Amino acid sequence: MLDQSRNIIPLPREKVLFTSPPRTALALKTPNSFPGKEPLAIHSSAGTAVLTNQRLVYLPSTPTPQLQSFSAPIFNLQDTHVSAPYFGPNVWIAILQPVLGGGIPPHHAFVELKMTFKEGGAFDFYSTYERIKETLSQAFEVARESGQVAGNTNQVPAIDISTVHLEQLPA
Repeated sequence: MLDQSRNIIPLPREKVLFTSPPRTALALKTPNSFPGKEPLAIHSSAGTAVLTNQRLVYLPSTPTPQLQSFSAPIFNLQDTHVSAPYFGPNVWIAILQPVLGGGIPPHHAFVELKMTFKEGGAFDFYSTYERIKETLSQAFEVARESGQVAGNTNQVPAIDISTVHLEQLPA
């Protein structure tokens, strides 16, 4: 995912759509702790969030053994919204369905992802995220209707990203 100089290694046909200011914080935690399950809590007070047409990537300013980098496919982020408090920075919150083998223990079915935009950019990030998710969802629906994707799967859709047009049409 990262090269020697801590730059993102792009996936095939991946395009960067948004890069946050460098003081964006990240928190991953389990929403509720059930008895017998160890809660998850991973934090970074500063870093950069990068949104591409395939995934969300977070690079902490100072990597720790617990958090070197973070990446999540677009379709694994659900129930997203921006919170704009009267005082303090704007926050983008999402529910994340972890990827098997991705570093989050498998007994966590979902975790809460919270990004705090200390230098602004939360609403730009959110609008870019919603636009790309809507575009990819529409491409998946077209692929399913044309028989390129089988049935009603809940897995990450296997669509050809090169055929998805990312530019917005004029209103």
